[in-house]
Amino acid sequence: MKLIKFIALAALFFLVFVTSIGFNVIAHECAHYAAAEAYDLNPEMNFATTGMSVAALYSADSKIASITYFSDSPEILPEDSVIAAAGPIANLIIACFALMFYFTQNRSRVGKMLVMLVITTSLISFGINILPFAPSDGFYIWHFLM
Repeated sequence: MKLIKFIALAALFFLVFVTSIGFNVIAHECAHYAAAEAYDLNPEMNFATTGMSVAALYSADSKIASITYFSDSPEILPEDSVIAAAGPIANLIIACFALMFYFTQNRSRVGKMLVMLVITTSLISFGINILPFAPSDGFYIWHFLM
């Protein structure tokens, strides 16, 4: 019976982990899209159809979802930095909402661990995307700030 509980919990944790990563990626790219749309840059959302794995989601050139938009300038403009910042901010918002659920009353230990998993994946997604190296969002943000 303990083995069945363990397998069920492991499957649940894996499902929440993969779903959290996917949701963070989609929310991140939708935030980029909304910011680019606010600047009337006619963005396009692109989705990968094959070849994606959980490990690929955390690579710098993950293409599960991405946006493209046209800019007249070859230089990094302030709106490029705003568009770049929108994605990591979406990840922080997800982490904040999950943190509110973490502190609600009558939450079981398993429920708190699952919510903590969502918080962790959101913060890792934020941390990876804010790094100041190309092609991450942080490159554009830090380029504008410096």
